[in-house]
Amino acid sequence: MYWYSDIIPILAPLALLLMGLFFILFVKYPRLALFLYICTLPLFEVYISLSFARMRLDDMLAVLGLLAAVSRHGLRPITSLDQRSRNLLKIYVFNIVLLCISAAYGYILYSRLNVYDTGRMLGNFVKTMFLVLTIRDRDDFVFVLKTYVVIFFITGIYYYIPITRQLQWEIDSRYQAKRTLGARDMGINANTYGYYLSIGIMFTLLLRDQLHDSLSRSRVFILWGIFAFFTVILASLFFRAALIAAMVVFVYRQVSRQKAGLIFGVMILIIAAMSSANYIFQYLQTFDVSDIGNRSQRFIEGIMAWREHPIFGHGFGQEYWLISHSTSHNSISASLCETGLIGFGFMLTTLVTLLVNLKDVVNKHEPLKLPFALGIGLLVLMSPTPSMWIDKTSMLLMGILLTYIVVCRREEQSRGNS
Repeated sequence: MYWYSDIIPILAPLALLLMGLFFILFVKYPRLALFLYICTLPLFEVYISLSFARMRLDDMLAVLGLLAAVSRHGLRPITSLDQRSRNLLKIYVFNIVLLCISAAYGYILYSRLNVYDTGRMLGNFVKTMFLVLTIRDRDDFVFVLKTYVVIFFITGIYYYIPITRQLQWEIDSRYQAKRTLGARDMGINANTYGYYLSIGIMFTLLLRDQLHDSLSRSRVFILWGIFAFFTVILASLFFRAALIAAMVVFVYRQVSRQKAGLIFGVMILIIAAMSSANYIFQYLQTFDVSDIGNRSQRFIEGIMAWREHPIFGHGFGQEYWLISHSTSHNSISASLCETGLIGFGFMLTTLVTLLVNLKDVVNKHEPLKLPFALGIGLLVLMSPTPSMWIDKTSMLLMGILLTYIVVCRREEQSRGNS
């Protein structure tokens, strides 16, 4: 203890020196920033402590990466975009400004500020802008997809396989199993990890399409093996919305290619995965809604709270003190309760504009029509989250989709200029 207290005074300058070193590396090697950011996503509880606050490691890397991107190119990657892409980003940025104003409004009403939710919302905004400014072309985009799939395949083995025997013989509750996952040394949150795996399934399919002409048969087999591995984990831990979102994207992909046989095959795969999981993990039948509270009642409480302030809501982050189980755990009721009709309307505007832009670009970029399905998957994925703007998984997927639109529009501009 005394030894640790003796070195504390030199830790802060060392940390600043290390941050400066990473900043310089990120300016010179943008893909290094992307790689390290993706690598830190599964490290849920690894924080960087500062004198005035603490940040998750992935947040810190995103901040450094964003600063590096701005110092390298300024805002030219955004200002040089076509009008439709700029309008989409403006709507997104306006939503963030509106949420900050709403948080201040809630503080005026109740003299309290949900620092945690406000910080997560701003952190997700930084991560999104980091992706938009750093991913410049199709090669960068594919690099991010590859890194994500590989990292979550490795961490899936690390977090999941070593505890299967323990789950089989010692666990009799699904929620006990989820807490056991949390006992690993990185403090993993099983729900969050399940959503990340759902996005991993989507990215596996998207990667398959992006590299359609350059993949060998063995690499295609590896991708489908990773897809099956992610699916088995989701099925065995019974992540409902996460599994549904991933399967919506998969079925859309097969329907768009008129491969009805594969749709039937994946249905059999899901049934087999859940059946085998039920044989191995006896806790699958022990779902008890009382463990998470009555979701419908919490939704009603959120709507009732919204009716007290229907136009402006109670202020961003205030639902935590208004709902008996801390939040209504639903993006619709949370948005209405906290930001009222104005905030809810702009959230819908953002999502609809995103889907319209995705539909526009996928119609022009064969065979890359899958991202529109990812937009539908985003709607499913965000549905049970306390608030879309503070959920790291939903906003990661939204950031990737925004970046995909920007990349496609840049390609259109390059072809037009040539």
